[in-house]
Amino acid sequence: MASKIATGTATAVVTAMMISCCTLNETAAPQVNPVSETFPTDASKGRVHELPADEPKRHCERPVLSPPERRDNVDAPVITEFYGTLGPENVWTFHGTVTDVDGDPEGWQVTFGGALASASPVLVAADGTFVLIIELSESVSGDATAQIVDELGLLSNQAAYFVGG
Repeated sequence: MASKIATGTATAVVTAMMISCCTLNETAAPQVNPVSETFPTDASKGRVHELPADEPKRHCERPVLSPPERRDNVDAPVITEFYGTLGPENVWTFHGTVTDVDGDPEGWQVTFGGALASASPVLVAADGTFVLIIELSESVSGDATAQIVDELGLLSNQAAYFVGG
């Protein structure tokens, strides 16, 4: 699906799946789009904008890594939002939101990988959200990922948030 977006005075055509990412607005702070077909790019380089290092970590910095599965007119769940915030003593809090047009994701298990490979799975709440609180070593750096399998065995997209330096 190609979408045309404007970045400042430049315009870019971007191909994207259902992803969660930041939008940059010249008059407001970055905001998270829960489900979007577009994401901000640097038109000259064709890449996703990264937020400045001093920007609060309440915004996602990258789109999700992979599209969700689809089988026989049944859609997989979609992680529409995933981001982390760093608190005192290297304690990270990761928040996510899951949607599924074919079912209610409440109680589904979210598994983590990458920088969160040591994390225990968590369950999706009634409102479609999940939260993971984990202490990470200062040396941990890379993509923290989250993924869900629905009751039909379909994998969601793999959502990612970069942690570390």
